[in-house]
Amino acid sequence: MTPDDQKILGALVLQRGKMLAPDRFPKPDKSVAEAWGRILGRLNVPLEVWPEAVDLWASERIGERMAIPATSISQSINPSIIPLIHQ
Repeated sequence: MTPDDQKILGALVLQRGKMLAPDRFPKPDKSVAEAWGRILGRLNVPLEVWPEAVDLWASERIGERMAIPATSISQSINPSIIPLIHQ
């Protein structure tokens, strides 16, 4: 994933998360989005999968703590849909 793709990913995840669970996501400013994008971008997952991961986390896996990229959101990726995206 390119650095520009990582920035887009970070912004996408934070904006969607803030919309769905406003008290569980940090403010999606530029530096936070870049940091989240760097972490999430390390995973070999297409950009198209992330909105569903955020939706799943916000609707079924939300807890009492703030979302963090390495565990909260990345663990909500549905591995069964990744091969379908590459077809």
